[in-house]
Amino acid sequence: MPLLRKPLGSTALIAALAGVLTILFHAPATHAATPSESDAKAALQQWMTASSKAKTVTADFEQLRNLRNVKRALRKPGKLWIVREGGKFRWQIGEPPTLIAVRGADGGMMVVDVSDKEAQTWTKEALLEKEKEGKGQGFSSMMEAMHTPSLAVFEQRFELKDWRIDPSNPTWWEFDLAFRDRRTSLVVRQLQLAVNTQDGALRSMTLHMRDGSSLSTVIRGYALNKPVPADTFKVDTTGYEVKQGE
Repeated sequence: MPLLRKPLGSTALIAALAGVLTILFHAPATHAATPSESDAKAALQQWMTASSKAKTVTADFEQLRNLRNVKRALRKPGKLWIVREGGKFRWQIGEPPTLIAVRGADGGMMVVDVSDKEAQTWTKEALLEKEKEGKGQGFSSMMEAMHTPSLAVFEQRFELKDWRIDPSNPTWWEFDLAFRDRRTSLVVRQLQLAVNTQDGALRSMTLHMRDGSSLSTVIRGYALNKPVPADTFKVDTTGYEVKQGE
């Protein structure tokens, strides 16, 4: 997420964004006119159960950044690839990409800033250690949620605050979530998801920041179970300054 990269200086939002996109591509049909909290939670459980059946996800999206003092949203295209076996993913923004986040089969993570020719890497062990110290970015837990999608695991990461059905189309739901991770919640006030419960599409995802700005990811198209080349999760860092992530 290049529009945020320097102020945050961490993988918190990248991990959260990638983790959420991983589990939110299929949603169940729910027909309650005024859903209760139990209805909403049941919908989330069914949604994650259905999404776990997809072996791969390939998506095109548009990132919109809204700032308090800027009238027009800043827009950039992006792409996402996910392979559930091994928990691999690649997330990139810009065309050509200016920021890339990759998680390989070894469980490690790399964030590459193409503009500045810099890259940071984290081993799986380093990510897990930060989780144990309470300094993690929620990354390991998000990947766990991806592989064992259940409401109990989901609620370890998020608190369901509110939910709505579009009055013009009862198959369109919105969920408002709060991050339970303290470090993330210091920056992000709320995560809002807009989905179509009839066909399982994720329509958009918006991070509302504490400073009044917002970052939206609008899915323009996606494909399930499409073969993903192995080299998708490799990034050539020749000529880059590569550091161990802190």
